[in-house]
Amino acid sequence: MDLLGSLQQHEHALVLHRLHDGPAFALKAPTTDLSKLCEDGLIVMHHELHYPSTAPVIRTVTDLYADAVPLLSFELFHDVSDRDQRQLIDDLARETSLRVMLYDEQAQYREMLVIDNSIGQDLRDIRERAVERAHSIPFHRYDFERAVRDVIESTRLGTEDMVLEMV
Repeated sequence: MDLLGSLQQHEHALVLHRLHDGPAFALKAPTTDLSKLCEDGLIVMHHELHYPSTAPVIRTVTDLYADAVPLLSFELFHDVSDRDQRQLIDDLARETSLRVMLYDEQAQYREMLVIDNSIGQDLRDIRERAVERAHSIPFHRYDFERAVRDVIESTRLGTEDMVLEMV
């Protein structure tokens, strides 16, 4: 599925996407939330490694703040057994800054924000540990979708937050 198709499916969305010059996040939210974010907002992102028995899961949590008040939270899940996702994670870890493309509720592009990627080394370390763990799980037991469900159950962001895919 293409980027716009992924964004149009959900009211709120965060997708990691490959552009011609590297990775970028595409974030879809209502115009009112985007306006607050652009006026006096902050984007905070971190990566976690979870070890369900069926597959390792790298979880990227993105929190949006406006005037130091939480606005929205998003989460992405990365599967290191997928070569394209592994490469995108590697590319993301090498970036010194992260691009976040903002889209409104109509999936219309509004603006691009650039944030510091001070956690690139952390992501590299997490990726290496995830690959090691993935290699230790027998092929017939590897179930990334089940692992994501387990992670969601144990980390619940809240009822209004979205869980999306990697494109």
